[in-house]
Amino acid sequence: MTSSVGPLTKHFFKKCGYKDAQITSWSAQTRLLQDIGLAGDSAWEEFTTMHREFGVDLTGFEVGRYFPPEVSHDTFILRLFAWTKCGRRVKEKYPPITLEMVEEVLRNKRWKYG
Repeated sequence: MTSSVGPLTKHFFKKCGYKDAQITSWSAQTRLLQDIGLAGDSAWEEFTTMHREFGVDLTGFEVGRYFPPEVSHDTFILRLFAWTKCGRRVKEKYPPITLEMVEEVLRNKRWKYG
């Protein structure tokens, strides 16, 4: 059984400009890079919003550990060939951040992973 997206995460993604229909199609197990396709500058902008708008301390968070750079071979593969074997290999290179993790970070106001 999958759980739904938490209330803080819903509010966060609305602040980031996502539509209700998108957010309600996700679950707590949805992964930012692997399922939503968040990468590069977009990932950085979302986490900057998390810090600025929600007061989250992102000490220790390394965007490059979880997301490929905007202009990179990995991002190119993900944008055009995410469903292929090559796309799966790229997705496996980066540890997943789930929406359940995002909810916990927003609740605790600090990054605690990796």
